[in-house]
Amino acid sequence: MDKSRNRLLSKELTAKVLEYKQKNDESLLPQIINLSKGLIGSVYKYYGMTSFPATELAEVTQDCQSFVLLKAIKNFDLKKRTEFSTYYTWWLKSYIQARKNFILRRKELQLRTVSLDA
Repeated sequence: MDKSRNRLLSKELTAKVLEYKQKNDESLLPQIINLSKGLIGSVYKYYGMTSFPATELAEVTQDCQSFVLLKAIKNFDLKKRTEFSTYYTWWLKSYIQARKNFILRRKELQLRTVSLDA
């Protein structure tokens, strides 16, 4: 995907988010989710989440498309002069990094439990 296409999607996403905030129209959420899917995939790749099991990725994706997105929409302020995609990316990175750390700690604990049982 080229930069001009990304910029267009970013502006379209920001416009949809602003429209959603003004009208509080729930029917816009599927469009916002659809426009934001590329961001989720980019952040996955950046943080190496693609190496995790499909079940974990599905759960993280669902979370990113629901409460992380809603939290970002709720706190988005155009007065800060940023595109929504920039703001949402920050929320995605923080959530995905925390989730990745949780998954790694859980695996480490499982390994310690197995080694103690042996």
